[in-house]
Amino acid sequence: MQVCPDWLHGECIWENCVYLHERPSLVTVGENESTTPQVSNVRHSTTPAASGNTTSAVRQNRKPQVVESQIMNRQSSNVNQSRPSASVSTIKTAPAAHEAPLVPPGLLRSPSDSSASSSSAPLVPPGLLARPPVYCPPAPLEAPTKPRETLIITVLTSTRVTLGPGLEVLDVRTGFESSWILLGNLPPDVTERDIRSVAECYGEVHKIGLPGDDRRKRAKSIAAKIEFATPDEAAEAVENLHGVDVFSRTIIARLALFNERSKTGELRNCSVRIEFPAPGKIAYAGYATEGEAEWAIAALHKTTIRDQTISAAFYEGPHKLGPFMVKFEGLPADMDTQELQSYGIAEGCMLGHAAYQSLDEVLTKIRSILEDFGDLVSFELHSRIPRNGKIRAWARFVDPQSAEAAQRNFNGRKPSFLDNERVYLTQVHTVSYSISQELYVSLASDLDSFQRFTFLQSRVTLSIFDLHSRDSGSRVKIRMSGRGEDAIRRYKPLLEKMLNGEKLELDGVVVWDTFFTTPAGIAFIHAVSRVSKAYVRIDDRRDSITMYGSTAARQEARRRIIDHVYVLRARHSYSLQLSGRLISQLLTTHLTLLHEEIGSDNVVVDITKLRLIIRGNQKTFEHALRILARNAELGDEGQTDARLRQSTVDCPICFNEVVIPVTLECGHQACRTCMVRYIKSAADLQTFPLTCLGNDATCGKPVSLWTIRELLSKSDFKNLVDASFRQYVQARPREFRYCPSADCPQVYRGARGKVLQCPSCLVRICSTCNKEDHGGTKCKRPYEDDEELFQKWRNAHDVKSCPGCEAPIEKNEGCNHLTCSQCHTHICWVCLKTFARGFGIYEHMKVSHGGIGLED
Repeated sequence: MQVCPDWLHGECIWENCVYLHERPSLVTVGENESTTPQVSNVRHSTTPAASGNTTSAVRQNRKPQVVESQIMNRQSSNVNQSRPSASVSTIKTAPAAHEAPLVPPGLLRSPSDSSASSSSAPLVPPGLLARPPVYCPPAPLEAPTKPRETLIITVLTSTRVTLGPGLEVLDVRTGFESSWILLGNLPPDVTERDIRSVAECYGEVHKIGLPGDDRRKRAKSIAAKIEFATPDEAAEAVENLHGVDVFSRTIIARLALFNERSKTGELRNCSVRIEFPAPGKIAYAGYATEGEAEWAIAALHKTTIRDQTISAAFYEGPHKLGPFMVKFEGLPADMDTQELQSYGIAEGCMLGHAAYQSLDEVLTKIRSILEDFGDLVSFELHSRIPRNGKIRAWARFVDPQSAEAAQRNFNGRKPSFLDNERVYLTQVHTVSYSISQELYVSLASDLDSFQRFTFLQSRVTLSIFDLHSRDSGSRVKIRMSGRGEDAIRRYKPLLEKMLNGEKLELDGVVVWDTFFTTPAGIAFIHAVSRVSKAYVRIDDRRDSITMYGSTAARQEARRRIIDHVYVLRARHSYSLQLSGRLISQLLTTHLTLLHEEIGSDNVVVDITKLRLIIRGNQKTFEHALRILARNAELGDEGQTDARLRQSTVDCPICFNEVVIPVTLECGHQACRTCMVRYIKSAADLQTFPLTCLGNDATCGKPVSLWTIRELLSKSDFKNLVDASFRQYVQARPREFRYCPSADCPQVYRGARGKVLQCPSCLVRICSTCNKEDHGGTKCKRPYEDDEELFQKWRNAHDVKSCPGCEAPIEKNEGCNHLTCSQCHTHICWVCLKTFARGFGIYEHMKVSHGGIGLED
């Protein structure tokens, strides 16, 4: 077999390479040996150094401290590979005089060579190169397999569902799961390569984030963000790395959420707000006129003098040194009255004592104290300009427990470096959102009212950021902060309801018309937004209209849009009678053009009555006739009879001749309308995956995702995805649980012994009893008596559990072939044996149980 050339250079990336991953062995055929080539069936394994995948060997041992030994073994393996192999292969090859030898001429010296050392061992045993060596012919390459089509869709605002053919759910990643972890208490000089060598023991690493060099120089320890390929790998890394000694330190590991595109705000409770007195000293000055006071404020406010940033503002208080008082904060310690008077002549001045001079030194000392409570992700100064005589900074820890410990032990302390002034720490819980500039403008008044209400009720603040840019692509960040998690949990749904807007619906049905995607429709929506003061957004991907703004603005926009929809629906309808063959020709050639010119909602094909219906005025109908008249074949049915003749294939759904065929990947055909009805019915029956019904329903090949999307409207496709997701979750009661909070639709994977937090309602959940977190106390079972009563009733009424999903099943009548209404498993009632799609169950019942259960 030919040696892989990429492997020889350490660059082969194929898991199933068809070439040999071993150094070429030099072989000969003796005079008395057969010349028939014999190829060994032994498959040589790929070495880690050659394959480029260094994690496969490391993952066999999950302990991070083994990484260094693994690397040493890999290096020694590479050294050994460079030496001549001591073993000789038994591959026999036929001589070929025209082929070049594997070893260059002169490399193997003859015994008579005077320059060769007699004491050195020959590189190849004598006689091994009696005949010229040759390679074995390479094995034929395997045909590449077609990748399986998949589609990833977000449901429940934060759950990602991977769908396969037939809308079968392949994977679910709930909003409770994360592929990111945080590693804390790392040495400042750790490198990305060091972290990767540890993290890759537990899975494939996509990203690693480390602080910048400036932050490393000032820190005792740092934290790193790591993204794995799957949440399971991230969870395994946290379980094995937390509290483990790595890099001569005991590191901290925890899961972290970095869901920047999520529609729901992520709770962050690892931050602490620090407030302490501003450096320098405070001064009061009184001026005779308001103009002189304003001149002094303009001269010193936000001005930096000798590394001190000064703030100045009008002051109303007990100190009266003149008609118009000004308070100065952050003055340099050596500034006297004469220097202060140089910025404006005052009638009187009063200077306080200096607390301290260097703000940077104080920040360094505060950071050092905070690092004793836990690892810091960031430590930032809010502003060097004091506010009410205070400087504010923010510290973010790796976990909320460290933030809580810092607040509990450092809040209210009087450190000596602050001249025994108090420092205040507050653990802050926040949720953040990002919205467009247009949306913020429409919500500005409501957000102001919401901010006043939450602050008065629970001291919850609403902060707005990034309003400096007014271009159309700018974003506005909204952050809601509070001291307690309960307050954030209470107001979060209200804020999200405001930010998510109101879907335009009528009698519970989404209002939509393709008119809104045309230039005239877009102009109409813009006019409605301008008049109603609401922000109206068209989502042509989901065929929906969403309105944002105050209640009055949304009601006005809703009224105007629905009135126009009534006008669209009240247009005259013109009917054109056609034969069945012409209807088929119309659907295959002209329908797309009619949709583009007139609009899909204004063109209806009634197959049952063989009619083409055009909705609109007389000009619209005449325009449709001109489109149809462009094809001369449409006017003469006799000329196109052969071309329009339908296939003699019967539809496997209606069992009639196929009309307007839809061809599936397996080659079977069905009527378009029948296929649409069959696909839609799966939403109610919850039968997934959707398969072809050809060959008397024995084909079983899944329907392509792209076929389903092409046949269904966007709203119908969304409903079908939701139904497939619900069926997947309901069929796995051991794996998935519902959030215990009322009216919260989120689901999560059960994990005993852990406390989870819902990304929507923020409730904390005990995964052991699947109830709200009870603070470490023993799990209660309030329905234990009810469970005992249910078990007694179950035994008395011959109730069994479904072998697929464990749902209780009671048989009332009929044969012993039962289908679970929850997971759709076909079950033999007598022995509870399952049968895929029900094939062979009746034969089983007759052979094993003597009948199907209807003999009595």
